[in-house]
Amino acid sequence: MDRLDIRPGQRWEVEIEAAVNGCSRLLVILSPASIASRNVLAEAALALDEGKEVIPVLHQECKIPFRLRPLQYADFSLCQWLGGAPCRLDRWAGNNTERDDPTTAAGRGTKAN
Repeated sequence: MDRLDIRPGQRWEVEIEAAVNGCSRLLVILSPASIASRNVLAEAALALDEGKEVIPVLHQECKIPFRLRPLQYADFSLCQWLGGAPCRLDRWAGNNTERDDPTTAAGRGTKAN
C-alpha cells in the first residue's frame, strides 16, 4: 500500500488500519529511513497488537526498533541480487521446502552429489 493505493482526500490512518486488519502477516522493511518514520513504527505496533505475524526485513543496516527486537528478522542487507542466488523471503516465512528452492539441487530438478 502506498500513495497510489490511497485516493486524494482519503485518510491515511483509516486506509492503513483497514489494510493491516485485512492482512495475515506484515513485512516491515527496516532501513534508517523506515525506523525514523513514526508511521512505519505505528503500523508495526498495530499489527503486533492485533496478533498478526510480523516479519522484520533488514534492508539497510540500522538499529532494530524496540518492539521488533524479540522477532527474528530476515537479513537482506547482504543479499546479492545480481550475479548470485537471491535471498528468498519464504525461507523466513515458514514456507520453504528444499524442493521449492532453486538454489538447491532438488529445486533445480537435479540430483545432489
